Amino acid sequence: MDKPVLYTVIFDGNDSVVIAGISYTSPSSIDKMETGYKQILITNKNTLLDIQQAFSNYYPFLKIEFIQIEKSTSSLKNIKIDPATSLIQKLASKEYFLFDINEERQVAEVANELNNRLGMIAQMFRKSGTVWSLISLTDNWTLKSQNDAGKFISAEMSLPVK
Repeated sequence: MDKPVLYTVIFDGNDSVVIAGISYTSPSSIDKMETGYKQILITNKNTLLDIQQAFSNYYPFLKIEFIQIEKSTSSLKNIKIDPATSLIQKLASKEYFLFDINEERQVAEVANELNNRLGMIAQMFRKSGTVWSLISLTDNWTLKSQNDAGKFISAEMSLPVK
């Protein structure tokens, strides 16, 4: 059985490609993109957890969760999708895409791209101390701004009260 392939691709400005994250083999081709872009190569052999882990490697104060909406007779209910869920049903066998996680992208853009590409609702959360808060009112902030805010809030909450 093939092992999953997940690459985080960073162009370092010296025409070199740095591939980090979870990787077992190299992709057959990666198109050159602009310097400084962070991207995750997603294939049908990945799970949602693979995407979450690769994303969190770059943004430790942010996380992605995937949900589905279940309709009952009287209400709508958000149900978290198991992170072990494979993308085999969502992407064709040869299909892959580069998921752009450049720090200047807005949170709403990133969530919408995942929604459109995978057909699942992606929600973004920011760490605030020991609590993960759903990003909604500030989803127009960049990934960098959100991650920096989470880092600042978490550091402030860990200070002893005087």
